[in-house]
Amino acid sequence: MGFDIGAFIGNLILAFYAQDGHADQGNDRKTYKEWILRTIKETWSLFYKKFTALWDEHKDGSGEAYLPGIYNKPELLQLVQGKFMQDLFHDTLGFGAAKMIRRIVGVAHVEDFESITDASKRASPV
Repeated sequence: MGFDIGAFIGNLILAFYAQDGHADQGNDRKTYKEWILRTIKETWSLFYKKFTALWDEHKDGSGEAYLPGIYNKPELLQLVQGKFMQDLFHDTLGFGAAKMIRRIVGVAHVEDFESITDASKRASPV
């Protein structure tokens, strides 16, 4: 799960950083960059909400992933879910970073950067 979400978020981050290279006097791309950041935040927030809601809906107390006693104690289940989601978020960030590195230095280049025609803008630090 962390790989898929991380790949998506990593690509959004690459798009975010490429925007300054595509900006011009008529469009500073600020609104688009804000949209990208909102999309990143909303993606994780919605995934978190939906995933934990499905977890709650389909818990049967059989203890396949956790001991059965955890499912019967809402406060304990909430702690376990929080820890699981925190770990998943860390995986997501790691996979997202790996995706960005692969897209920058690997064979699969980033069109968002490659299409910046002004080499000084393309190489400019943020």
